[in-house]
Amino acid sequence: MTTLIENDFTTNNYIIISNQIINIPFFSSYYFPIINSKNLDETYNQPCNSNIQSYTKREIKYKLISFINSNYIEFNFNNNFNKSLYHTFIASSILHKHNISYTVNIDSFVSHTGSFPLLYDFSNSFYFTNINYNHLHEHFSLSLLDNPYIPIDIFIITYIVHNNITTLRVCDVESISELYSDGREKINKNSTLINLSYLLNYSTSQIVKYLFQFKYTWTYHSLAYYFIIHYPTLLSSHELYELFNQYINSIIKERKSNLIDDIHNKLFIG
Repeated sequence: MTTLIENDFTTNNYIIISNQIINIPFFSSYYFPIINSKNLDETYNQPCNSNIQSYTKREIKYKLISFINSNYIEFNFNNNFNKSLYHTFIASSILHKHNISYTVNIDSFVSHTGSFPLLYDFSNSFYFTNINYNHLHEHFSLSLLDNPYIPIDIFIITYIVHNNITTLRVCDVESISELYSDGREKINKNSTLINLSYLLNYSTSQIVKYLFQFKYTWTYHSLAYYFIIHYPTLLSSHELYELFNQYINSIIKERKSNLIDDIHNKLFIG
C-alpha cells in the first residue's frame, strides 16, 4: 500500500524511526512501519537517477510512502484483551533497546491478521540517537500539546522550547498546569503541580537534561493513559486500572521501573 503525504519534520521522523524498526528481528510481529519512501516535488515528480543531486537541492513537497501490507485495520482490544495489552508493552520495551520511545496517537494500533496489535504511526515518537538538542522545537512539535496521551515531561519540554522560556517561573508553572490539565481529567492536578514545582527556577537546559533521564517512562505513561481512557472497564476487570492510574499520576522520578513485570503478574499469575 502506498500513501502520499506532505513532507515535513514529523514525516521524516516517521521514516527515520521506521528505518530503525525494520532492522529489528521479527519486527512485523510488533510494528507496522514505513518500508519504503520516495521524494516528490510540487508537481509530484520523482527525479531521474542522473538528476538526484540537483533534485535534493530543491524543496521536496511530498513523500510517497509504502507499508508492508495493504490489508490492515484498526485493532480492537476487546478481543483477547490481556494478551493484546501485554503485547503492546513488550513491543514498546523492545523499542527502548533501540533508543526509541513510542508516543501513542489516536490511530496507533492496527492489525493485518486480526491476532495481535501492531504499533503504528511513529510520527510523534522519539529516536533519541537522532535528537539534536539545538533543534528541540522540531523534535517536540507544537502538535504534541494537543495529544492527550503524552506525559507531563513531553508537555513541559514542548511548551518551554516553543515559548522561548529560559528559566521556569511561577507564572510558567501556573500556565503549564492549567493547559496540561485541560482535557486530561484522569491526571491529578496536584501531581502535575508537584512535578512542575520541582523544576521551578531551573534553566531550560537543566530541565531538559533532568527530564531526559526518564525518557523511557514516556512510552509507558502514553500507553497507560490510552488504556485508561478507552478501556477502563476491561482494565478494572483485569485489576490493572489502579496500577495504571497510579503510574500516570506518579511523581516523575518515582514512576515504577518494573511496570511490565507488574502487568505480567496481574494478567498471568494473579
